[in-house]
Amino acid sequence: YSPLSVAEQVLVIFTAVRGHLADIPVGKVVTFHTDFLKFMRTAHPEIAAAITEMKKLDDGLEGDITKAIAEFKETISYKEA
Repeated sequence: YSPLSVAEQVLVIFTAVRGHLADIPVGKVVTFHTDFLKFMRTAHPEIAAAITEMKKLDDGLEGDITKAIAEFKETISYKEA
C-alpha cells in the first residue's frame, strides 16, 4: 500500500465525479486508477504540481485534466474480456 498525495487524490476523485469512469467496468476501476496515476506522473507531472500549488481547480486546470484523461483512455482499453 502506498498513500496517495493530495493531488493524486484529487485526480482520482475527479475521474469519478465527472463521469470519466462510466465506461470502465466496476472490476477494472482500481486498475484504471493505478494505471492513470502512473500515466499522470510520467506524461503530465505539471498537472499534479499545479493542483498542489493552486490548492483548487480552475476552469483551465479542469480542462487540462479532462484532456489528459481522454489521452490516457486512448492508450489502453478496460473492457471486460
